[in-house]
Amino acid sequence: MKELKEFLHQVHPFDFLDEKTLNLIAAHTDIGYYKEGATLMNYSDSPQTFYVILKGIVKEINSDEEIVDIYYEKDCFDAKALLSQKVHNRFVADQETIVYEIGKEAFLEAINTSKEFKNYLLLGISHKLEKIKEQNQTKIIGEFLSAKISDTILNPPHLLPGDTTIYEAIKTLENTNSQILIIKKSDANYLYGVFTDKDLRKVILIGVAKDEHIEKIANFPAITIEYDDFLFNALLKMTNLGIKHLVVTQEENIIGTLEITEILSYFSNQTYLLAKNIENAQTIQELQKVSQRFFDVVKILYHKGIKIRHLAKLLDELHKKLYKKVFALTFDEETRKLSTLVVLGSEGRGEQLLRTDQDNALILDDSLEYAKLQETTTNFTNALIALGYPKCPGNIMLSNPYWCKSETAFKESILDWIENPNEKHLMYLSIFLDTKAIDGDEKRLRSLKNILYDRVSDNISYLANLAKPIFSFDTPLGLFNTLRTDKSNRIDLKKGGIFPIVHGSRILALQYRIEETNTVKRIKEINKLNILDTEFAKDLVEAYDTLQSFRLKASLESIEKGGAATNEIQIDSLSKIERDLLKDSFKIVDKFKSFIKYHYRLDMVI
Repeated sequence: MKELKEFLHQVHPFDFLDEKTLNLIAAHTDIGYYKEGATLMNYSDSPQTFYVILKGIVKEINSDEEIVDIYYEKDCFDAKALLSQKVHNRFVADQETIVYEIGKEAFLEAINTSKEFKNYLLLGISHKLEKIKEQNQTKIIGEFLSAKISDTILNPPHLLPGDTTIYEAIKTLENTNSQILIIKKSDANYLYGVFTDKDLRKVILIGVAKDEHIEKIANFPAITIEYDDFLFNALLKMTNLGIKHLVVTQEENIIGTLEITEILSYFSNQTYLLAKNIENAQTIQELQKVSQRFFDVVKILYHKGIKIRHLAKLLDELHKKLYKKVFALTFDEETRKLSTLVVLGSEGRGEQLLRTDQDNALILDDSLEYAKLQETTTNFTNALIALGYPKCPGNIMLSNPYWCKSETAFKESILDWIENPNEKHLMYLSIFLDTKAIDGDEKRLRSLKNILYDRVSDNISYLANLAKPIFSFDTPLGLFNTLRTDKSNRIDLKKGGIFPIVHGSRILALQYRIEETNTVKRIKEINKLNILDTEFAKDLVEAYDTLQSFRLKASLESIEKGGAATNEIQIDSLSKIERDLLKDSFKIVDKFKSFIKYHYRLDMVI
């Protein structure tokens, strides 16, 4: 009985049951053995058993002899038959199978005892998804996504008037054992700045007299965050701005300060330290040591149950800082001032979690020539390769002169893409829609994108042509919404679901002149325009997050085994609920594809 209870406790939703109910279940459970082809339940049977697979595979087959579902180890069935007292489909062992057979009365007692157990078995997939999320969150209670700044202990605010001498300010730092002082500017009623222990260097390096006013070297304005905000947002702000302290406000009143150490106490991945190491690196070799730790950060946060979109935000900040640092280490200052470094693809959308193919370009001032930069651009590409960003198979990199040229030359190319919409040009145009500036003047990029908005946004036939690739790949759902796999029982998540959502939202964003490049943000902006139903927009975001999560899961497992990041997932490695989530996500993808087909009247062109 102990072995049975330990096994059931690992099977969701039996982990909802209390000790007494588990004992009852165990006392009324037998072991069943079925040869390949043997029937566990048939249409004419009076259901008396709830099955949990210990070993083997069981197929559910309807009256038309079509496979409705497949059950693997630790999957369970059939609550519906027990409650309705009618077997709706036939269950057949697909191979030698061993099951735990739980008696009807004990199962019904569990249903009546545990609301969570009952809801999980009887309610829809969205409820199951929420239950799984709740389950993951219980493992990370106290982690930063569920923690607010109000959950931490703030450092008391030490406010000084701006005309306090530097000497007195330093004495205050020492006497209060603080690392930050809040300075009120003398000539402004509500302007506050900060003076930190780091600013002491200014006193020595620039020779400021100790009797000077502290506001002369303080930093204005102070960077603030609300007391009711999340720790994640505080971390994101610190990482983005490269600071270690935030001033915390409540209803516009300063109530304390928050230091990076308070946030790092909530989780151990040290993304802030990675960001600082990137900023402090002086060579590509030093950057290599930092970039090698990116994978560990992703793995830690993923296993802590962090939502994919939040994880992507955090990693996007690190990727941007890394790109900017490589740009600074390989290009001279004058060239950087006269150019704009941009990233495209998943990097441009802020959705790159693992270091995949690099997609980048350089928009030059018309006074610069690529020929003089050829060696430098090659060094930039090679540096990224050394940091773990492979070459782009399509050669969309600034070491390729086609993607490193003057703003005028880019304008000519974009006009050529629009006026000659062959397959390659349409691909370039789509990729360029996801472009984001990393360093340099963003006006160059904005000017180029405006050409697309002005020439294409109102051209429905052109937009329809752009949208057609969404239907290049079938959604991997078969009859009765079963998962359709290849011969190796694998599904390509990118082709089957991720790409249609990314590309569909991209074309809608172009039509409605939405400048956001991130897929989730695009969907939200589209929803604000009432283009999509609010509930469906939420479902689409959840489906996208789910598919991205499965892709990351498969990639992490592959990399840990010595392989590479992958778009494919092995279906028989998933639990029943995970397979159900995949099916549900693909249903939403299919619905979105139908919307795109109708919206652009694609039934008339494909």
